[in-house]
Amino acid sequence: MCGIAGFLNKDGVRANDNIINNMLEVMNHRGPDDHGIYTKNNLAFGHVRLSIVDLSKNGSQPFTTDDGQGMLVYNGELYNYKQLKSRLIGENVRFKSETDTEVFLYALHNWGVERAVKMFEGMFAFAYFDFRSNSLWIGRDRLGIKPLYYKIENGMFIFASEIKSILQHPEVKCEPDIVALATHISHEYLEGTWTSFKNIVSALPGTIYRIGDNSTDEITYFDVIDNIDVDALKDSYKVSPHDYVPQFQKIIRESVHSHMMGDVPVATFCSGGVDSSLITAYAKELNPNLVAYVASVEDALPESDKARVVGKHLGVEIREVKYTTHEYLYDWPKSIWYNDSPPVYRSDQAFLAVAKACRRDGIKVVLTGEGSDELFGGYEWHEDAYKIWRYRKLWIPFLRRAKPEALRWHWGQNPIFQYVNKYLAFMAPVTLEELEHRTFSRFPTPNPNQVHQILRKSCVEDGAQRSIRYQKLYEKLSPLKRHDHKALLAIGYDDMYGHLLNLLQRNDRMGMAASIESRIPFLDNSMIDFSMNINPKCRYRKKERKWLVKEAAAKILPKEIVYAPKMGFSTSKKPYKYALPLIRNGLVPQIFNWDSKHLDIILNELNNNRYALYSVIGVELWARIFINGESPEELGDQLVFNYKHNISL
Repeated sequence: MCGIAGFLNKDGVRANDNIINNMLEVMNHRGPDDHGIYTKNNLAFGHVRLSIVDLSKNGSQPFTTDDGQGMLVYNGELYNYKQLKSRLIGENVRFKSETDTEVFLYALHNWGVERAVKMFEGMFAFAYFDFRSNSLWIGRDRLGIKPLYYKIENGMFIFASEIKSILQHPEVKCEPDIVALATHISHEYLEGTWTSFKNIVSALPGTIYRIGDNSTDEITYFDVIDNIDVDALKDSYKVSPHDYVPQFQKIIRESVHSHMMGDVPVATFCSGGVDSSLITAYAKELNPNLVAYVASVEDALPESDKARVVGKHLGVEIREVKYTTHEYLYDWPKSIWYNDSPPVYRSDQAFLAVAKACRRDGIKVVLTGEGSDELFGGYEWHEDAYKIWRYRKLWIPFLRRAKPEALRWHWGQNPIFQYVNKYLAFMAPVTLEELEHRTFSRFPTPNPNQVHQILRKSCVEDGAQRSIRYQKLYEKLSPLKRHDHKALLAIGYDDMYGHLLNLLQRNDRMGMAASIESRIPFLDNSMIDFSMNINPKCRYRKKERKWLVKEAAAKILPKEIVYAPKMGFSTSKKPYKYALPLIRNGLVPQIFNWDSKHLDIILNELNNNRYALYSVIGVELWARIFINGESPEELGDQLVFNYKHNISL
């Protein structure tokens, strides 16, 4: 795990050592073990290294081919590098290190970038310069486990693992993207290429870019919708859900074992949930001395009790990391600085605290359970989509002929009937055709007036990318007969574009803040391919979400762990209210043009909704750090002061 940065001056201006060094310095936390740069003519490459595989200097980057015609900076892990290395040796490549980096480089150089990336099993972001064609290539892994950003400015192409690194380039202005910030608050997170900074772009997952003298070519080698095999899904109904269990067990076991590669200690994060517990169980098979970590956060739902049950059952030491509200508030601005963006998940600080504890204990690599919910239908909204459509199919013959007024009860303003009307509209859309254009939204709102409002908002807030994706999903899945299964599948596929991508960013940033590599066994290529085309009943069956995962887990974990209700990380509103005074004289009212006469009303409204409260305060802290240049530590001290003296609204 590392950090990469660089730039290409397309106008031929000579690259400057000081610039690339400054770009690396700001993300030294990603790679405190080594530091390397290359500058020649108009090209600069830089790398900070967290040594995991081959701890010697042989693994230092930038890495160059023996003929001097190819150069690589790379961040990630290539889990099948030994197999690829054998093939390359058969083609007379001679290696000078035991690193996966060298294999990655020669695969790109000998086989071509477009061919090689399809053969990689792992997580990665890279920049490769091919001196033979004088072209720069950058790219990311299938689902975006590793981050990569770029900016095109004044004839320069600038890239880095973190946005703060790009901001160190003297040609780059730090400007907020107001529309992106509004989208973040409305939708809880950003998707696609969007970032909170104007004209700084997130490279797309599953995508490589070729940067030439006069153009930038975007080549997609993996996309969720494109890789849905509808014929395989139709055939999957011929297979019993139970028949998939052994295959799932084999894939996840092999994935966990491959993710434990390296020359440093490996631990797991075990919250006591089924996913992280299953990862811990298979990791224990390979490492009898495995330890697992869990956060115990004040004012949050407890996880440590369940984790201890898992630890006792598996014979794994559970190390509990206690975390107070005081610490949570102090780390809040720091987590935003590491993340480069307003926060999405309230568990960021807890993840950071556990990562720091791992590092203190000499751990460099952790395995986590992310990805299972998206791949196998683990969220409440997945179940809701299934149930809504399961009920709606009874109405379809009627809906095709119905007019809007036929579905509304008109009994004045009686609150009981208004409540009934709300849910009649929710369960019985006006027409099937109208519904198909917004089939699988996470928050369905079938009332036609609401639909128009959502369309207007989506067009200006997120470039309508969510609406467009919903339509593409419906079109791709339309050959399936069961609407409830189409909804269940589509909402899971959709989460792989947004919800999962933001989770992965959190894992990377909070782990790397403590110089810890976070690995995701559920997102191995073989698991992604397997999950996308299995019988939909494996996702929801017998009133159980994520049925397949639980069926497999029940064979090796306690039933009370496997079938416990899902508990996401949740805190009370208590910590957030102490940040509200920052908004009163802050940047958010300026950014969103709030009328100062109504500021108290707005703040009171925010105080009544902890989700909006968290998002808006997150934007305020982000703006103070990146736009105003305020210190995260000083902001943390201010939050702690407010907490100790009970200063809120």
